[in-house]
Amino acid sequence: MHSISQSLSGKVLFLTGATGFLAKGLLEKTLRNAPEVKRIYLFIRPRGRAEKRISAAERLESEVFQSSAFARLRAEWGEAFDAFVHEKVEAVSGNLTEPRLGISPEMYERLLAEVDFVINYAGTVVFDEPLDLALKVNTLGPGRIAEFARDCRDAALVHVSTAYVNGQRTGSIPETLLPPGRTVAHILRNGQLPEFDLQAEIKSIQVFCNNIEEQSKSRPQQNVFRLQLERQNRGKRVTEYRTTHQQEALRQRWVKAPAGRGNWAGMIATR
Repeated sequence: MHSISQSLSGKVLFLTGATGFLAKGLLEKTLRNAPEVKRIYLFIRPRGRAEKRISAAERLESEVFQSSAFARLRAEWGEAFDAFVHEKVEAVSGNLTEPRLGISPEMYERLLAEVDFVINYAGTVVFDEPLDLALKVNTLGPGRIAEFARDCRDAALVHVSTAYVNGQRTGSIPETLLPPGRTVAHILRNGQLPEFDLQAEIKSIQVFCNNIEEQSKSRPQQNVFRLQLERQNRGKRVTEYRTTHQQEALRQRWVKAPAGRGNWAGMIATR
């Protein structure tokens, strides 16, 4: 029986969520225990905009290789550490919420031809993340990762869910697949729910988010924002430019606030 390190010898990995602590731990463990791995591509989203933009390669250096998670590996390799990790690891710039993961066409085709294992750690664990963003990252994102793995020449896919997927369940929870058309809510309610339709759920959430966005831009709601600003800026000299930006800030705050987006958490919990 081959060990994991032997199985990874000469293989190519594609790892998402690379700047998170779990993915960094896996990366370090792989480099240390399976140094014969051929290459590990780290999927990293650039940060910032324009002149303040931090590239995927820069984030790899500052947020991954400089992490304390690599202290042991760095000590073992000494002066050869930098050469070793740069030979084995390469940053791939992209965005989980975009078609084809936002990866350049040339790199995308290269990955499809090379990758043997796709390991998905990407996701958001912010409890009050805007619903549309949570949907894009935690639902549609893994779907794109699965499509990518399927299109690779012969890749295996490993998906790591957040710790809160079964947050309402207690006791011993076996790591088994749910039956088709069933969710955690079905288990909690002994199956007393309609059959789960993933695409219908996604569509309903998208419609809900779009309605909130449209409502925030409606004339009645914009009037509410203007009246709020008039009270806030009374007696102050405020330019039209500043007022416009203040009003947009109010709109965005309203969309994100529970009063603006509605009781979506309750809506989801009942499904």
